[in-house]
Amino acid sequence: MPSPGDNRRPAAMDLLACLSVTNLFFIVPVWHDLLVHPDPYLLRAGVDPRHYVAALALLAALAILATGLVRLARARSPQALGYAVPLLLVLFFARYVDYHPLAPWIGAAACELAGLLPVALVVLAFWKKRKKLMAAARATALIAAPFLVVTVGNATSELQEAPLYQPAPLAPPLVKTCENCPFVFWGILDEWDQQYGLEELPEGIALPNIERLIATSFSAREAYAPAGETYLSLPALLTGKLVKEAHDTSPRELSLTLGDTDGNPAGHAKFSRAPNYFDRMRARGYESALVGFYHPYCRAIAHSLASCFSYAVREVQPELENAHSLSGAMGFWLARLITGAASPEREGKTLWWDGSAAEELEAQLFNVLDNPRYRNVFLHIPLPHPPAPPGDDYFDNLLRVDALVGALRKQLEQSGRWEGAAILLSSDHFWRLAKWCERGPTTRRERSFTGCETDHRVPFVIKLPGQREPFVYDGAFNNVISGALLEAVASGELTTARQVAAWIGAHSTLAKSPYFYGSPVNPWPDSKNGEEH
Repeated sequence: MPSPGDNRRPAAMDLLACLSVTNLFFIVPVWHDLLVHPDPYLLRAGVDPRHYVAALALLAALAILATGLVRLARARSPQALGYAVPLLLVLFFARYVDYHPLAPWIGAAACELAGLLPVALVVLAFWKKRKKLMAAARATALIAAPFLVVTVGNATSELQEAPLYQPAPLAPPLVKTCENCPFVFWGILDEWDQQYGLEELPEGIALPNIERLIATSFSAREAYAPAGETYLSLPALLTGKLVKEAHDTSPRELSLTLGDTDGNPAGHAKFSRAPNYFDRMRARGYESALVGFYHPYCRAIAHSLASCFSYAVREVQPELENAHSLSGAMGFWLARLITGAASPEREGKTLWWDGSAAEELEAQLFNVLDNPRYRNVFLHIPLPHPPAPPGDDYFDNLLRVDALVGALRKQLEQSGRWEGAAILLSSDHFWRLAKWCERGPTTRRERSFTGCETDHRVPFVIKLPGQREPFVYDGAFNNVISGALLEAVASGELTTARQVAAWIGAHSTLAKSPYFYGSPVNPWPDSKNGEEH
């Protein structure tokens, strides 16, 4: 804070000191809410850019106002500045005592008193030496000035990233498509389990549509997913490469550390740039449509798709996602500054746990299936992934999966595509019973029927074009080869279940994955945000 005296001190130095002090007051709640948020890669949308502009404009306006008041006070009443600094110290520290870890236990009021007591003692100790206190405060403000570069730089960077939350451009229409190629459907049913999602079911739970499909399909008894969470599994399935770790680098990008079968690093790739299943199918003349959740497919890999719908799993605070006007946003942050209140839910909320995501994804899927242009359709849906809607459980979600399979078959039969279609259903990871039983929510039926024992196997069911007899495969393999298998079916290389069995035997180099338990970014079972997918 500028010290009292004459006004010969350069105005620029006063402005810098006032900017620095104002910026410190902005830490909570402004920068706390604008710059501290969850993984941007998973967010539905970023903060409205007007909020960043409003915060920067408000910072500048308040600093200019403070500079004017300081220079006016120095010229007319230098003594007033000596009283202002202790007051600012009290106000500054009062903003942070509510965030003390003891606040939930002893109450905000008690925490404020306990927090302000040492500040008051310091102020009293220096009351008669206000000039020294002023000099120390001004020096502190100037020392903290470089922090301006950090906060303003981060705010500017976030502002520039705002367009990256919008869907990326889709692939241009193909000049020549594969007219006689079979229709291909690949469904990833999130957390579908082989043991408790197919082989062993509680009394009263039947899956007639899935059983009917298996009766004319190739089905595996010992298939495994490439990882134990969606964050790693879906990039692995779509690229055909095992993924050891994943780190978000922007709202549109996931940096992948590829892995080998022994759990060692095997190179690096960008999810948006790595060749994927849709690129390879496009090269065969297929227009691809994707309907999925969790990963922002329409931002990351839209360039490989003719149609895309992705359901985000998280949002920022609703009031930050949309600003009605720049002036309104400035008023919003000014009010937050006056009250000193940061949002208690700065990380927003999870958007799909109430079952609405599955309903919307199903509606989007059947809209896509109505369009004959899309001969390659990919679905990733949070079924039978816990939690189920209120009153239901994992096994009730299995009934929803079965109903979806029945509806899929009905629509394809009505359009005359079922008989000649290739249909693959599998999962991105097993039912993680150890995690759910430990941390919930689980039902009594889930716990008593399963004993909370995890089976790492996932279902793998593929109906070949024209197939009418079942074929059960007992070999162990990893479904990371799913995309390559579908490409071989689409090309006509594989036409019988025995050929599929031989192909899997020749191409599979891995069964159980070494990456069942997550990555540093989203480790399992203790992932950030308290959730795993």
